[in-house]
Amino acid sequence: MTKGEEMRKNPKCVIIASRQRRRSNLVLRNFNVILTAIFFLSCTAKSVQSTVMLKQGLGELVQRAEVIFQGKVRGISHEWNSDKTMIYTTVRVSAERILKGPGGLKEIVVRQPGGMIGDKGVKVSGFPDFFEGEEVILFVEPFEPQGVHSGKHRVVGMAQGKFRIETDPETARKIVKPSGEMPVLLNAQGQEVAPEGPVFLEDFIRSIEQEIDKR
Repeated sequence: MTKGEEMRKNPKCVIIASRQRRRSNLVLRNFNVILTAIFFLSCTAKSVQSTVMLKQGLGELVQRAEVIFQGKVRGISHEWNSDKTMIYTTVRVSAERILKGPGGLKEIVVRQPGGMIGDKGVKVSGFPDFFEGEEVILFVEPFEPQGVHSGKHRVVGMAQGKFRIETDPETARKIVKPSGEMPVLLNAQGQEVAPEGPVFLEDFIRSIEQEIDKR
């Protein structure tokens, strides 16, 4: 069955794909994503292309982030935008340790496209998933400079700016892992690369502090 026949058979199936031509020097800022795929979870499409973007090192994440903090996910909610063409997820994260940003912050609100309302859902490839009670380190920047969501934040570099904190079963020490919903990452030569593996929490925090001290 062709894609057109499949979509005619299932009118609920909506696939939206946007492609942006890769710049020759592969410079990518904010959400200038080379390829972003958005799809409704109610479709029966068997394959959806992934988001592809330039890998951002720790130094760039630190530079771009307005706030870097360690915290725990306290609440997750989903809502339609005003014309009901996109579902957004709002995540409340307690700020338990501020590494960069105002010291008095108690909670950070993260907003990103995608989510589930009833039997309808939207998945945006490359954005991180969140779970209540999850312990994280987040690199965030303002969601928008002005408007009704001006006080909220978004994760820097899509899933690249989210790190999960877990306990290593062998050593009982806290370790930091990259988000599992990572986009396809490219280096400056256009070659696909993998995110770094897990590191001990104290070592990761020390590396962040060293990057901050350089600026």
